[in-house]
Amino acid sequence: MNNAELKAALLSGEPVMRMGTRYSCVSGIIYRAYRGEIYIQAELRDCASHSVIIVHAKEVQRIAANKEEPPQGG
Repeated sequence: MNNAELKAALLSGEPVMRMGTRYSCVSGIIYRAYRGEIYIQAELRDCASHSVIIVHAKEVQRIAANKEEPPQGG
């Protein structure tokens, strides 16, 4: 996801996918300075709402509304 897509997912609270695993939502966006550039990371809440994972923004994908949801993991 790019910055605008992440912001939309954060505000909507929609579930997202990363590497085949479903997460309940984007719970935060982190901006880091790295070698003179901005590096964007996403904080994803697991489906049980017990923990979060910090990942590179480009690894996060929207779940298509008309797709059948895959088994939950992570």
